[in-house]
Amino acid sequence: MVRGALRRTTNHKLQTTNRKAFVFSLDAVIALVLVLFAFTFAVSISSTRIESQLQNYEQLHFMAHDSMEVLSQIGILDEIGALWATGNCTTSIDNDYCVNAANLARTKLAALLPTNVNYALLFQNDTVDQIANAPLANSSGVAITTRVASGFTKGRAQTGFVARAYATKVNNRTTTRTFPVHTSGSGWSAKEFVLLKNITLPNDATISNGTLYLSIHSGSAQANPEFKQLKVNGNQLKDNVVWRYTGFDSGSNSRAAFGTVDATAALQAGNNTLEMRVSSPQYNAHIHPGMYFTITMRTNQSFVELGNVKHKEYLDYYSGDNGVWAIIPYTVPKNATGVTAAMHLEAESVRNLANEFSQYGHYDVEVYVNNATLFFSDAAPNATPIYDFNLTSVSVTGTNVIAIYINSYGDTAWGQQETIISPRSFIEVNYSSPIQQYGFGEIDITTVKEFGGANSNPKDFNFTIPAEIEKLYDSNVNLVEGFSNQINVSAWNQFTSPAIAYKAPTVRASPTKIYVSPDYWLINGTNSIRLRDFQPGGGLSANNLILQWTAVDYTHLARVAVPYGNVFDSQSNATSDAYNRLEQRATVQGVNLSDILIANETIQIGGVPTLWGPERFTLQLWQ
Repeated sequence: MVRGALRRTTNHKLQTTNRKAFVFSLDAVIALVLVLFAFTFAVSISSTRIESQLQNYEQLHFMAHDSMEVLSQIGILDEIGALWATGNCTTSIDNDYCVNAANLARTKLAALLPTNVNYALLFQNDTVDQIANAPLANSSGVAITTRVASGFTKGRAQTGFVARAYATKVNNRTTTRTFPVHTSGSGWSAKEFVLLKNITLPNDATISNGTLYLSIHSGSAQANPEFKQLKVNGNQLKDNVVWRYTGFDSGSNSRAAFGTVDATAALQAGNNTLEMRVSSPQYNAHIHPGMYFTITMRTNQSFVELGNVKHKEYLDYYSGDNGVWAIIPYTVPKNATGVTAAMHLEAESVRNLANEFSQYGHYDVEVYVNNATLFFSDAAPNATPIYDFNLTSVSVTGTNVIAIYINSYGDTAWGQQETIISPRSFIEVNYSSPIQQYGFGEIDITTVKEFGGANSNPKDFNFTIPAEIEKLYDSNVNLVEGFSNQINVSAWNQFTSPAIAYKAPTVRASPTKIYVSPDYWLINGTNSIRLRDFQPGGGLSANNLILQWTAVDYTHLARVAVPYGNVFDSQSNATSDAYNRLEQRATVQGVNLSDILIANETIQIGGVPTLWGPERFTLQLWQ
């Protein structure tokens, strides 16, 4: 009984407890439902407002994008841009072009946009047209889209002119050329060495400057009475020489001297003759490297040999009492093909000594070619020998040197009267040039640059070639020395290492004019030359100075033409620009525009997307 009663009591309490908990939960749920309902209502109202704003902006954005796309695709933007640019507009009422641009914009945009949408169309920062029933500042948002268009720019006509200019005929060229007097001599013990040289200039040449550089070894420690004669076309110039360097050789009681003389007035178109007579009391009188003419002239004749070249050069008249010698160079350009070379040699008053080899260690006639080893000798010549030599197999690319000794070698001579190398002698070199013909509008121009600076051994020189020069044809070093032995020429540019461009094959085989391949040089960059004079033993000689009047010359084929340039609003402005560009190019290349016949061509262009611009259009929409 007790157990059962106890069970009932427990169940009753549990039931009572459950009923109270149920009533409490229902109240809470009702309250919570009311709160959630109020919150949901509030959120719904806010979300609807935001969603409405987003939908409105999206509509404006798509509307702006589509409208601009339509204007672009049907060419309206190009028309508006052309009108606005041509009128140089700032506002839509500046002139008729501006009004028409604004009207065109309004007509098209009014057909594309709802009436309740405000807009503004801008060209760069200028407002072409706008409808603003509601201020932009009061709008809740603005849709902006842009397009880039080209073919016009503000202040420029939609069409323009371009021009080019070029030389159609070379009436003349103003150029500077060097004419070397080859190293030569002999005239012993106060007897004369005589040089007669012919220089042929074009018959139409107008000479503006002619300077003769002299480099001779003669005389004694005293004044120079042994410098007896210097005539150009019969005009005595020996007293006009400005002596710029002298060096004394105590061993031979003689002097090396370098000077210059203005020979402009004595020179003439056509044939010119140089006559020089010198002697030395105790030694042989001779010419050192560095005797040459520099002549600036205006002429229609080219000095450049192109195509299949047949170069024939006659030797000068050389007379020595006793004995005579001469160093004769000839050039084979780099990349020349089919090269042949020959020499015809004639001499007069040659003595057959018969025992000269046992007495002097040399023959009456000796010829060396690019080597210290004999190329030819004649121990028993007649008085007027004639020789013909094929030099093809011994010729090299660059400067070739022929050394001719007749009754004389080095510091010995054994003739009994004057010995003569005849001017009937000649060298003939044939080859196919690497450049076959002139290009369109090309003219050959030679530029000469002196080293300057101090006299020294070695001597370096740096120079630049203007960027406007496109095609180098030839270049040479014009060597000027006091005393001379065996010259070495190195060449390089800022991107290469020094390389030997020429090395004298033996002592006293240093010509005045030394070919240096144009391939060594860099256009629009730094180029360098190093000259060194070596003694027979290999060391540099402190007394054999390379003088500051040494020069480099280069010949280039100047293209006197400029392409079509910038676009101009008028034909006259385009033509003027082409002429100015041509003049600038010609000046840098050393071409005088008065020497050439100039043609120009002008083209009118328009409707070209890249002619002007690009420019930016902006379309703004708001409500």
